[in-house]
Amino acid sequence: MVGGKILVYDLVSENHRALRNTPLFSKIRAVRIKCTSMLYRLGIPCTESVILINSSHAERISETIEMVRELYEDVLREVSNALGVRLPQPVIKVLDITQDQYQVFRDLAERRLRDAVDVQIDRVSMIIETVGEQSDERKRRSIIHSLKKLKKEWVRIRNSCLEIGINLEDEINYLLDLIDQAINALYS
Repeated sequence: MVGGKILVYDLVSENHRALRNTPLFSKIRAVRIKCTSMLYRLGIPCTESVILINSSHAERISETIEMVRELYEDVLREVSNALGVRLPQPVIKVLDITQDQYQVFRDLAERRLRDAVDVQIDRVSMIIETVGEQSDERKRRSIIHSLKKLKKEWVRIRNSCLEIGINLEDEINYLLDLIDQAINALYS
């Protein structure tokens, strides 16, 4: 019996010997970071290269995987043309899993998220505690911008959690409230 899906991936990184001390090092790094972020938006990471996904988003999953492959195809072609080196294509697979496997991956994702929420609560609390010391207006705007991005990401994560059946809504809502407090304090 199928219980859900996971996305397993292995993206080519910039850590190949041929790329050292070349402009392509940073280019591949940027593609890897962008693609990892795109894949993470499909669900909730359980482990380093495994994402628990909601299979009801099949079209979005296929589109994202295709975009990742296209980004890598372009940069790998550039590496091949510039350096004569053929790096491997990224591996991205969507696998059906049983209900028991789904529960295990969901538990892993929940544990990982709980830790991430705690880290972010500590980070945002520190910002709130030190807001009075921040007099540089540009720095304040930069922090506000970062906090708004953080809030947007955690709203997305909260919604994904609800779809997947991970109950961290109270903890994430507390973090979102703290982020709002920090933003308001920085505007004052």
